[in-house]
Amino acid sequence: MAQFESKHVQVSGNIADIHAFLQKMENIQLLLPKDKISNWSCTENSCTFKIQNVYTFTLIRTQSKISESEAFTQFTTSEDSPFAFTLKAIIQPKEAGCNCYQSCQANINPFMEMMVKGPLQSLFDYMAQRLQKVFQEAQ
Repeated sequence: MAQFESKHVQVSGNIADIHAFLQKMENIQLLLPKDKISNWSCTENSCTFKIQNVYTFTLIRTQSKISESEAFTQFTTSEDSPFAFTLKAIIQPKEAGCNCYQSCQANINPFMEMMVKGPLQSLFDYMAQRLQKVFQEAQ
């Protein structure tokens, strides 16, 4: 099992607003790099997209929790995705805003991990930075 964690970013918003944003599957598109994503579609609980015209993934929102100390939204890939992974968007309130990051556990063999580690790490870092930017622009 491979594990990845994005950069931690400070998001200027409260835990409830950021959590609500991540609950809406159409908002996930705002966090993805437009130049590397195509064939986007979503429903209330899932989204499907193609990365760099190679891999098509379907993310399904499977779990969500919010408390005063932490919130998260968890997504898993569908059975038809090229490899299985669980992505968790974590929100931790701080004095001014929230600390946000993504944590991923991927069920891939070591050879595949070598191939996808760099691109997945870049994608998750990008998503964290986009979340930060989306909330900055909203103010």
